[in-house]
Amino acid sequence: MDESSNSRAKKINELSRQLRNATIQIPTERRSVVSPQTINASVEEWSFAIIGKLMYKDKIDMRTIREEINSLWRGYRNKQIIVMGHNLMLVRLNNDEERDEVIRNGPWLVGEALFSIQKFVAGTQAKDYVFTYQEFNVQFKYLKLEHMNVTVIDEAIGFMGKKISTNPENYRPRYGNTVKARIEMNLKKPLYRGGWWKTLGEKDVWIRYHWDLQPKKICDKCFVIDHQEHNCMKYQYLLHLDSLTEEEYEAYMQEESDVYEPNEDERSISTNMNKEGLMDDLMEESRQAKRMRNSTLNQEPSMNPHDIHVTPPTNIETVTHANMNNNLNSEVVPLVSEANHPNPTSNSIEEAAQNCNGFADKETRNYAKDFNKMLDPDILFLQETKINSDKITRFTRPLNFLNIFYVPSIGRSRGICLLWKDGFELEIIYHDKNMIHCLVTSNPSKPTWLLSCVCGSPYPQESKAQLEFIKNVCENYDINAPWAPIGDLNLTLHDNERNNSNGSSSRSSKLAQTVLEEGFNDLGFHGNPYTCTSNKNGTWKIRTRLDRSLINSDWIIQFPDSFLRHLPFLGSDHCPILLDLSPKNLKFFECWLRDNSCKLEIEKAWSSSFNGSTGFNLDKRLPETRRSLSIWNRTIFGDIQTKIKDIQ
Repeated sequence: MDESSNSRAKKINELSRQLRNATIQIPTERRSVVSPQTINASVEEWSFAIIGKLMYKDKIDMRTIREEINSLWRGYRNKQIIVMGHNLMLVRLNNDEERDEVIRNGPWLVGEALFSIQKFVAGTQAKDYVFTYQEFNVQFKYLKLEHMNVTVIDEAIGFMGKKISTNPENYRPRYGNTVKARIEMNLKKPLYRGGWWKTLGEKDVWIRYHWDLQPKKICDKCFVIDHQEHNCMKYQYLLHLDSLTEEEYEAYMQEESDVYEPNEDERSISTNMNKEGLMDDLMEESRQAKRMRNSTLNQEPSMNPHDIHVTPPTNIETVTHANMNNNLNSEVVPLVSEANHPNPTSNSIEEAAQNCNGFADKETRNYAKDFNKMLDPDILFLQETKINSDKITRFTRPLNFLNIFYVPSIGRSRGICLLWKDGFELEIIYHDKNMIHCLVTSNPSKPTWLLSCVCGSPYPQESKAQLEFIKNVCENYDINAPWAPIGDLNLTLHDNERNNSNGSSSRSSKLAQTVLEEGFNDLGFHGNPYTCTSNKNGTWKIRTRLDRSLINSDWIIQFPDSFLRHLPFLGSDHCPILLDLSPKNLKFFECWLRDNSCKLEIEKAWSSSFNGSTGFNLDKRLPETRRSLSIWNRTIFGDIQTKIKDIQ
């Protein structure tokens, strides 16, 4: 034991001596795992990146955002997309030119919401980025000659935001009465709908502001993109005041002066509250609440107070080639669309059309309001309104469209009305008592297309004149653009579109022959095979298909997935029709059936049970099966769509 103890002691002493004599080299700087050169090289790769935020409070599926960004910027190869947080994305491009071009060509819409972007700065945390400003393109429409002045328009722009550029630069368009401007807007403030501008005359005029690519997902009361609930009522109130005429404003202020009168109890405590600085805030909040609650002007704010009133021509024979020359001036509205738009978006447009057979009927208006709320079309064409200009604006206000163009009824017959929302460009180029023709730019990656809203006349001579009018357009104008006449065309193309033998089949065949000779095709439909019946419930024996959409060959090329849907009968003897340009359909691949798990996935989804009727269960099982197949395709089968896009 003594020898082993001595041996251990010697080893310990020897080890201590070696440690005392050892030289330990201490580095002058703290060691890092990665060298600065490597970090700089890594940061350099992201110097061309863009960070963007989806200006929408609800969370949107990131896979959907990725797909839409890839579609928007498909011209930029080898880009990378990284999720940084809630609706926050980082997109790496290839060089400074691509990054600056993307920022310059904004705004961009993803999932119908604004995708606000800015340059990515290395070293800045994602939470430190502030998305407060965004550049927008706005058009000042219906300008008077005295408004086409640098000082005048700069003053109007300064009221809304910071001027970036104008087109034309001298504010004097070579033709027309519209000036375009690019403005940096504060996203916490409204996109103003228009303003009252001074003129050389006694009265001010309302100048319409049209915002290109306005997001659909925006509050339709305050029109603030970065919506804040506590400011919504304030901006709604201010926008309403801005839309009033001078006489309406004076009457409103006179009424408002008596809105809030404090009682004696309130006066007794006002002194103490004023000491604490609370009385002024309370009084103002109470005034605003009472204004909106008690005022006779507490209605949906009309953002188009200069409602366009169109006087119809005296008869259909006035529609001549000379009139076409005046309305379809090739310098003003070129029908040949060859522009190459640099900023494609994934906007989808839906247009609904209905022969109301009297829009004054409450049941018809309620149905229009319900299906408008459910389907949310961008354009609505109402035919046979049978009401004059005094009522049409009031009756259509609950539909919540910002733009209206109408031709009043003639006595208790006819009358057409076109309603559309913001977020795309629609320009009316011609109208008469039965037709409205307009140019629509809905997706900058697609050419401008021609929309003809037609209410076919039941009288043979007028119906023939309408088709001759369209024939003259085809023969005298080189329309190399998609064209879609839609509405109650009051003609049948095939014998099976009538369930009875009554009616002038010879007249219909001649009209059908004229339509086909001009290169139009019937778009087809989904739903009930008939659109017109002898009563409002669609149950009468006489049924025909009179409401339809025709398309030309350019339409088939540009919008191959578009389709027409026949909606249920209710409130009119014509059912509404809905034209969808870019429907989101599930693509079912035949190769899926080779995998045994596909059948099991379908059976599992279809066996889902929902509380309700058989029809309700069917309506719920279809989207449930679609959703299950989409997830199965991504997670199990191998995501065919993504692989095809990568190969392309």
